[in-house]
Amino acid sequence: MLANISFDIDGLWSALNFHGVYSDPYNDYVIEQGVPRLLGLLKRYDIRTTLFVVGKNVENYKDLHSQIKEEQEIGNHSYSHPHNLRELTRDDIEKEILKCHEVIIKNLKVKSQIFRAPTYSINTEVIKILNKLNYRYDSSVMPAYFPSITPFTNLFLERKPYKTDGIFEIPLSVNPLVPIYVNGTTVIAFGIKWLKFSMKLLNMFNLPLVINFHDRDFVDIPGVLKKQFRRGNIDTMKLVNDAIAYIKRHAKLTSLEDIGEYYINNITKLY
Repeated sequence: MLANISFDIDGLWSALNFHGVYSDPYNDYVIEQGVPRLLGLLKRYDIRTTLFVVGKNVENYKDLHSQIKEEQEIGNHSYSHPHNLRELTRDDIEKEILKCHEVIIKNLKVKSQIFRAPTYSINTEVIKILNKLNYRYDSSVMPAYFPSITPFTNLFLERKPYKTDGIFEIPLSVNPLVPIYVNGTTVIAFGIKWLKFSMKLLNMFNLPLVINFHDRDFVDIPGVLKKQFRRGNIDTMKLVNDAIAYIKRHAKLTSLEDIGEYYINNITKLY
């Protein structure tokens, strides 16, 4: 089966904001510690993939993000990581996407062509804006219901890659039988068996594994926050390492772009 492992470089401050807790975006140990560990892991497994960056973090940690650019592909993850992106006005949505796009060009000298919305908060306006900015790919669709993150109607969204208004959409993976998404959060919460079970079913249904982790998965979260992030006393660094090792052994790792184009070009044969 085809698989892609991508990473959202949010930092701690944006995750805490989601829980109503303020954290300084200019002094973020998750970025400072998590990004080097993540890059080290990818180098160890010889994996090249997409890291979705937040514009504000690029400005605050230019050197670390320049290192990301040298080793991995850069994706646009909005400027300030608003958790309710789809609920903003069209102008504000465009400002979030465009400002991050411009910050990436100015600071990293690359032009991103792939986007992921914060907390998978996407709508048709986002796609129109991406098309206007000549983006080719999006990986924001989460075809699952998760309270306070995705609406119930997401259960009825397409689960295989498709093209919409000129944009290749590569949805994140959802277990075909249990409508729960398959990403770092659920692997950490349910364990490596959840990943193995989901991969077997995805393969049976001719679906790729499109899974994302976060930079916070590579650091020790303070005890007071473990419940909020569904961590318990789990060694997340080891679990992520084991998950990536398993995926690499049992799937063909490739880019999000290649997954999108492969499934769309072979849609008649596969479906």
